[in-house]
Amino acid sequence: MDLVLLDTTVASILHPDKGNDQLRSAYSDLLGSRVGALSFQTVAEMWYWAEKQEFSDRRKSRLEAYIYEYVLIDFDKEMIRLWATVRAESDRFGRRLSEGDSWIAATAIYAGLQLLTHDGDFVGLNISGLEVMSLLRG
Repeated sequence: MDLVLLDTTVASILHPDKGNDQLRSAYSDLLGSRVGALSFQTVAEMWYWAEKQEFSDRRKSRLEAYIYEYVLIDFDKEMIRLWATVRAESDRFGRRLSEGDSWIAATAIYAGLQLLTHDGDFVGLNISGLEVMSLLRG
């Protein structure tokens, strides 16, 4: 199975409730026939958004169904240490990643997956083992 990790922004862009806009179409094309995967961090961020926006039970059910269309990648002890490495490398590079973005980057590296992102914080970031695909240019 050819997997690619979606960051939270791309996962949100690809959500069916977002409509059929050009950005959604462009990221669907980049994803191609590969299967999308989500970090536990992205899932947490999507649920936070649903709670913050006070989604109805119906919208929460649709979100849950959408999330579970993807391969979910959880953390373990090795990924926890990798998260610290990612944070330290981004600091040394002069582009400190947020805690959440560091988890997403660590997940991609840990799982050996390309990261499909629409977050400029990842584009042009020089982190060992992180391969980024984006419509954004760095």
